[in-house]
Amino acid sequence: MSWKATAIEAPIWLAGKLVKSYDRIPEAPQSIFVLRNNDIGDLLVTSPLFQALKEIYPGARLTVAVGPWNKDTLLNNPYVDEVLVVDAPWNNRTCYGKSIGQVYAGALRYIFQSSQVRDLQKRHFTIGIDVLGSHLGSVLLLRLGIPFRLGVKGLIGGGGASACQLTIPYDYHQHVSRHNLRFAEILGARSLPPARPQIYLSDDERERGERKWRTRSDANSSGAARVVIAPGSGHPNKSWGADNFVALARELAQTRSVDILVLGGAADANIGEAIASAISGAVSACGKLSLRESFAAIAACDLVFCNGSMVMHAAAAFTKPEVVLLGPEWLSGNVTAWESAQQHQQQWGYPGTCVSLGPTQLDRRLTTVREAINAGMELLRQSSVPNALSNTKE
Repeated sequence: MSWKATAIEAPIWLAGKLVKSYDRIPEAPQSIFVLRNNDIGDLLVTSPLFQALKEIYPGARLTVAVGPWNKDTLLNNPYVDEVLVVDAPWNNRTCYGKSIGQVYAGALRYIFQSSQVRDLQKRHFTIGIDVLGSHLGSVLLLRLGIPFRLGVKGLIGGGGASACQLTIPYDYHQHVSRHNLRFAEILGARSLPPARPQIYLSDDERERGERKWRTRSDANSSGAARVVIAPGSGHPNKSWGADNFVALARELAQTRSVDILVLGGAADANIGEAIASAISGAVSACGKLSLRESFAAIAACDLVFCNGSMVMHAAAAFTKPEVVLLGPEWLSGNVTAWESAQQHQQQWGYPGTCVSLGPTQLDRRLTTVREAINAGMELLRQSSVPNALSNTKE
């Protein structure tokens, strides 16, 4: 540990000694607080943990604290008693463009001065879990007076483990959902749910998702495959590239019977329109659907092409075949990147339904359009989805 990390960790360790703490795992906690103030995909990969926690402690009230952008992600989840929107300004999109000093200053103001935290203190949570594992996450758990705390040890850029009674070691080669389930393991879970995101749609949401496809075109009457293309990415260097996605849609439409829906946020509107205007039978819904509507549209599709983004985790929740197309970013001091497409698949992909394609350390070439399409065809052949894409146009 560097002297800087030690200087930050030392007062957190001391605070952990001063705050009332339990020296053993509570047998019947009244309430559990899970901090996941990160992006949508980060919350989705954590969702199996909620089931595992509820199975260990069925009588405990499970509260999940999320950023405002995630307020609807866990709707209808039977294992979560309460979703709290918190404005915790660290390790999420609120930090973009800010220096470390600015992030820490804003975070400490939030922890020690905000009315949200004062309200949280009144809830007297028994167990607190900082899923990411960070200095600031541990400080928040301490500030809330939570007597039994869990965190992560060994994450580059993480910290706060010294204030936790139990920690899990971070492993860059273990799937993130399986890694998060280790919190349940060290709390005594005897069995674990599958390490795959959980999204619970109502019957009405599913029907509306079906209507997004049925009412948009006549393509489905001919048995066309429903293909979601999601070109958005949280960082440009993680993106396969706008031109590649346009070329992908064009080649699919020229050679196969497809119905294409482009999904994304308002920031993806331009590329969405470029795809929709380039080929017949494609519609862009970028910036036009709510998060839940996007989930429902994915649930009703046959195949997904996307970057390493929220969409890949949503597709996995519904076991949809998906091709994840990675950009050129590398693991070189940036813990959000990956060493290779293989390592990305190991850590973030989903066996049986997902293929991650992209550069390796030895071959930095991006995936070609033909390689992406071939991967999608193979996934459909292996799945139970009718292989509509095998119908080559004359």
